[in-house]
Amino acid sequence: MNILHVHIKFLIPSLFLLLSCFCFSQNNVSKNTLYQELEDYEELIITIDLDSLISKKRDENWLPVTVKIIGKNKIDIKLNARAKARGKFRRMTCDIPPIKIDFSKGDLDSLGLKKKFDRFKIVNPCFNNANGKQDVIKEFWTYQMYGKVTDLSFKTHQLNIIYQDENNPKRIIQGNGFIIEPDDEMAKRIGGELTDTVGIDDEMISSTSFHHAIMFYYMVGNTDWNISTQKNIKLVKIKGHDLFTIIPYDFDMSKLVNPAYMIPYPDATFYNYKNRYVKNHSRDKEMLIKEIDNFSLLKESSFQEYLNCDILSNREKKRMTKYLKSFYKTLEKKNKMVRLFWDKKNERRDGN
Repeated sequence: MNILHVHIKFLIPSLFLLLSCFCFSQNNVSKNTLYQELEDYEELIITIDLDSLISKKRDENWLPVTVKIIGKNKIDIKLNARAKARGKFRRMTCDIPPIKIDFSKGDLDSLGLKKKFDRFKIVNPCFNNANGKQDVIKEFWTYQMYGKVTDLSFKTHQLNIIYQDENNPKRIIQGNGFIIEPDDEMAKRIGGELTDTVGIDDEMISSTSFHHAIMFYYMVGNTDWNISTQKNIKLVKIKGHDLFTIIPYDFDMSKLVNPAYMIPYPDATFYNYKNRYVKNHSRDKEMLIKEIDNFSLLKESSFQEYLNCDILSNREKKRMTKYLKSFYKTLEKKNKMVRLFWDKKNERRDGN
């Protein structure tokens, strides 16, 4: 009995230490954010008052929603939240506007998720027809393409999105769409902080980031952006860097997507049916040439993944491919591309 008592005497502290270590390690396991968790799911069912969402889409008012998150071989998640229409242009134009959903921090915490990043944006078909459903898929792949250019970009995840009317559960609007990584979550992931500062000019932007953006916007035929006013871009100050990084978003007004509501570049001095205009010129010829080479390498390796998308029609795949080929035809003429993007003011500054 004495021997047993001694063994127990030494065993209890050991067990306590073991359990303490286990609990400590459990508490320090890195939690997922809600967006990260949703990357493993395939479907969202959003129950909302559809009439209020549609009739009051121009308002800034929040509406109560229930969100059911469904994934293959996953336990369904059901959360109460609130939502409102977003997007200055699409909120006014779309049958069903894109929305922002705000979840309860307490609910996220109870699920073992980080409660800080409690909102995300949903992009759904603007129009409830075949073309509208294709447009949102093309925009998703535009985001994916920019993600191949640089990791300093928004992540997106494609989902089947179902809107269900809370007053009539049989009334359903369904289509593929995607969610966008929250702004502040993206900024933290890349090691920086968002800034709301306006009036920032090109010289305050990282040269690498600047050239990524201007070349990509030209490739996809998008002029619906502005650095100074932060229109359709976010500016992030990365720790240890003096200059800002551009993070583009909202690619629907790209000729590559070509939605029915697309507006040609209003400041154009000539008509270009491809909507390819150089809005901001380069002041760093070495970086410009490097970016041209970078996009040449991405042509085969990364910019054709949309061809494997089953829900994108063959017609749209062919149209996108034809449009991108017209960019690469110009890109092959490196000297022409340099002249196109090079700021002529640089030559005057150098006295040439």
